[in-house]
Amino acid sequence: MCVFNISQEFVADKDFFVYKKVYKTDIYISQTVPGLRKKQDNFSQGKEIEYKLNEPTQSLFDNSPGLYVYQHNPIEDHEYFPALKCLVPKGTKFKTAITIDGVACFLVETLIPICEV
Repeated sequence: MCVFNISQEFVADKDFFVYKKVYKTDIYISQTVPGLRKKQDNFSQGKEIEYKLNEPTQSLFDNSPGLYVYQHNPIEDHEYFPALKCLVPKGTKFKTAITIDGVACFLVETLIPICEV
């Protein structure tokens, strides 16, 4: 995802919920495969990330731009491209940003997928 106006790092002072767009086969994976991602700043094109319900997923700012998520469910229910409602635990580092479409989003280091929506 291409984002702009990336903020400084913040630390979550309480748990909060976000939505992660994913691709669904028999598992949930990153919506955009690494080979199709645009390189951002000093970061490589990344790796495909698998998301499992109720298990933490992490992408540290030290070596990645973080995990891109939305404050609100970004899409209608769809069979192959659902969104996962995720918990961002208290103490997680995050940044705010704006997508190319002008939608507010977060870049987070840790999330826990709770359910498909």
